[in-house]
Amino acid sequence: MRYVSLRGKIIEDNSLIPEEIPVLLTEYGVLVPLVDYFLEYDGMGGTAFNKTEQSVRLLLDFMSANAGVYDEPEEMFKVFVKRLKSGTISDDGTDPSGLYWPKRSSDTAGPLIHRLNEFSDFMTKKFSTKPLNPFREATTHEEQLNWAAYMHKKNRSFLAHTWKEELGKREVSRIRRTRNGHKSASTLAETKNFPKELIFDLLFKGFAKPGKQKSDPLYERFNLRNILITILMHGGGLRVSEPFHLYVHDVWEDPLRNNSALVRIYHPEDGKAPPDLLDAWGEPLKCVREEYLLKKYGMKPRNHYPAKDRLSAGWKNPLLNDQVEKYMQVFWFPTFWGRLFWEIWGIYLQQLLLVERHNPFAFVNFHGPNIGEPYSMESFSKTTKSGVEKGAHALAVRKIGLVPTKNEGSTPHGHRHRFGWWLNTVKLGKTPAEHAKMVQLAMHHNSIESQQVYGVPTVAEVTRAMAIADNNLLHGEERPVLPDMTAYGFQDVDPLGLFSGPYPKLTGGF
Repeated sequence: MRYVSLRGKIIEDNSLIPEEIPVLLTEYGVLVPLVDYFLEYDGMGGTAFNKTEQSVRLLLDFMSANAGVYDEPEEMFKVFVKRLKSGTISDDGTDPSGLYWPKRSSDTAGPLIHRLNEFSDFMTKKFSTKPLNPFREATTHEEQLNWAAYMHKKNRSFLAHTWKEELGKREVSRIRRTRNGHKSASTLAETKNFPKELIFDLLFKGFAKPGKQKSDPLYERFNLRNILITILMHGGGLRVSEPFHLYVHDVWEDPLRNNSALVRIYHPEDGKAPPDLLDAWGEPLKCVREEYLLKKYGMKPRNHYPAKDRLSAGWKNPLLNDQVEKYMQVFWFPTFWGRLFWEIWGIYLQQLLLVERHNPFAFVNFHGPNIGEPYSMESFSKTTKSGVEKGAHALAVRKIGLVPTKNEGSTPHGHRHRFGWWLNTVKLGKTPAEHAKMVQLAMHHNSIESQQVYGVPTVAEVTRAMAIADNNLLHGEERPVLPDMTAYGFQDVDPLGLFSGPYPKLTGGF
């Protein structure tokens, strides 16, 4: 089946407010059931939309290449799943189907199959079509495995007390006829964390601008914007997309820790808006960020732009720390990172004053045709279709002698892995269970639907637990978080003079 993938604007009422979603235009017209599915489940977000569209396109390609071969949808889907994982290319390099699909791991194929399962269930319910992958009764062994997985998931949930037992029994008693296959085991391995001994080289050598003199302003000598983004990931555990939602308004000096940054990442749509948008009476308009962006700047939240748009930035619905204002707080570990961020942030604001901006975002372009406009996530962390890292982070990594690959932990996500690794090497809380909750909350692992105050540590509790752990590291026999300043020779990469003087100057807690 021939088709074209487009971005469509759907208008559902007389407000004429368009909603942008992926649309597949086939030789028979628009694939209406997919449009209906996206409109009914509009809370799934742009990433899920794109993954669903991708899975449907693959299914259409398979159906077109195998027209007339299968009589039943279930039979066709079973083989589709096989070919999705095995590929369609024979040992001699030929493929009579013309698909030329490469092999996919279970980790890659699984989410695609899951999206098709969900879409098929919707089609069956709304249009009474035959399901692609119906459920069957689980065997005793499968039910035992399902129950173990269900209980493991429940025990790790902050809202385990709200789970209904009858729904759990229903979940474990049935199983899909066509399975996704086993996912490969994953661990937070050392090789996937950014090398701890090279982080300062990355910041102050990798992001150094060539041909500059020591007498030049710091923002002329270093790419402070990229340094700040990297610190948010390495010292605050943020995902690579999350700093791109930061407003200038979202950074303050921490009232509980002098000369340290308090950073909050607000929900790009539902987060509380800054108070600089005034109503007709001159009072701050109380609204959410989606309304704020539209009314003040004519923009959408960055997670609403298509993946290929330069304004696009993903949002994975992390656990938020505040139900009312809808933000997640950055927890610095060790606390040194909050102080370093604050020092650099003050200098970065001087640079920000030099460009004209018509947006609230903290990180913008300082050169080129889009000067003053939001810095693109792709510019920082671009990856080609073949998996080669091409963004500013990769360039900085190469400058200090590393190869930007996931296996070396030298991609942007390696910083978040390093943050999580450090948290798991110290003791947060009095019990293992309390420690696990602290780590999950600090890394904002849970979905937005799971954020409830019952049984969840508060922001103050997590902050204090990290400060105690940081203090234990400083006064213990070993100092594993930061390398020895004198032995490493940081005078060559210390533009702020933070590494001179006694070690406790750098990382003092409360």
